[in-house]
Amino acid sequence: MEKTTTIRVAPALAVVAVLRDFDLDPAAILTEAGWSPNLLNDPENIVPYAAMGRLIAIAATRTNCDHFGLLFGLKAGSSVIGALGFASRHAQDVRSALRLLTGQFAHHDRGGVATFVDEGTVAALGYRILDAKTPGSVHITAGSLAIAFHLLKTLCGPYWRPLETSFAFRRPADAKPYHNLFGTRVCFDAEQSSVSFSSHWLDCKVIGADPELQRVLLRGIGRNNIENPTNRDLRSEIRGVLTGMMGREDVRLAAVAKIFNLSSRTLHRRLATLGTSFQEIVDEVRCEMACQLLKNTTLPISQLSVMLGFSEVSAFSRSFKRRLACGPGAWRASNGAMEAERDRPIHSFSMK
Repeated sequence: MEKTTTIRVAPALAVVAVLRDFDLDPAAILTEAGWSPNLLNDPENIVPYAAMGRLIAIAATRTNCDHFGLLFGLKAGSSVIGALGFASRHAQDVRSALRLLTGQFAHHDRGGVATFVDEGTVAALGYRILDAKTPGSVHITAGSLAIAFHLLKTLCGPYWRPLETSFAFRRPADAKPYHNLFGTRVCFDAEQSSVSFSSHWLDCKVIGADPELQRVLLRGIGRNNIENPTNRDLRSEIRGVLTGMMGREDVRLAAVAKIFNLSSRTLHRRLATLGTSFQEIVDEVRCEMACQLLKNTTLPISQLSVMLGFSEVSAFSRSFKRRLACGPGAWRASNGAMEAERDRPIHSFSMK
């Protein structure tokens, strides 16, 4: 994982709008979070992902709203993803739109991965934060799924409905706001955070799609040839694919290579040029998912090991300890409780 992951400033504009709805002074909360106000002058500005999480965590605390993430996600909508989000809305069909969005998500957000899985009858669009210790992670995840919900409704039309919405964190004291938005089938303490829906929607044409406008938008974010694999953020794409596969099917190099229309040997070679390997990325994703689930859910370690594709709990424990120098039980004891985000040190930053 990159030492400093980043994200576009755009989501912060939605956070500010929600604060105003609560009659709170956004300037004071921005200052408390260590933000310079001039960062909000351009939604394309880039900030550390942890700084975005810090702002959202403090905003949630100051509003005393347990479902703050849903509110800022609804306020943001799919337009928060910027040119990539608009480009996806001009794809020929829903499947193409979601592949584009999740495949190039790093153009918007390098602190999390967007996932898209099609299992034949059920598809799912999800989101996962890379660093389990990110401040405000529960609110970020809830907001991301609210954005996903809005995007799917935009792509599929007003009659689209989710089959189930799952959250990889503990059930909140009041789950009613989640049911009000996503419907009756809402699941907490889940393996992954995602919105599931019938796969038949994937073949729906996107109403009003303009292929020429999409090409212009893609050029604007540096995607001159979306078919050219050398232009891809291949590592991020593979991380997103693996997140969707984990726990659902065998994670094998050949299966992932097929998704990218590459041979196993070619994928191995391209990863080697990036200074990594397929197994290294698999181990990274497993460890990151394990940390997130240990911290934010009450799922037993034995169940987590199965979810992450380990044949035995002992194998999971050994793998976890190799990367983090402690077992999953000890890590959960130290990190499982939600921290009081306001007790973390604040580091101010601004545009140079």
